Amino acid sequence: WTLGQGVFLGFLLWTVTVSLVALTSSAYVKWRVVAGALVLAFFFVLAGAAEIVNQVLRVHWGSVINPGYAMYTIWGALLGLDPPQEGPEALECFVSICILIAGLLAILMRKLRPVEVVS
Repeated sequence: WTLGQGVFLGFLLWTVTVSLVALTSSAYVKWRVVAGALVLAFFFVLAGAAEIVNQVLRVHWGSVINPGYAMYTIWGALLGLDPPQEGPEALECFVSICILIAGLLAILMRKLRPVEVVS
């Protein structure tokens, strides 16, 4: 049961994260190709920024801003694997993903305003 639960919750969290990134980028950019490139760039830029923080400050906690690393750590905890020896643990990574989701939702809600159509 642990394996099924871990796979389901991990994929659910990853699907919500990627969907919100895609929705937010498509809300700001009109062209479909540019929005797709922006989604890809989002993950690469955050991964690069995390490595820059880690190397400049000589720490390991900078990896929390990398969504790929954070989801890897969360999936490892959900599936019962040994955690990585250095870097943030699953709880810190989960909090960072939740903050990322909340930020994306705030940006999306600010950009998309409901409009009432009166006929």
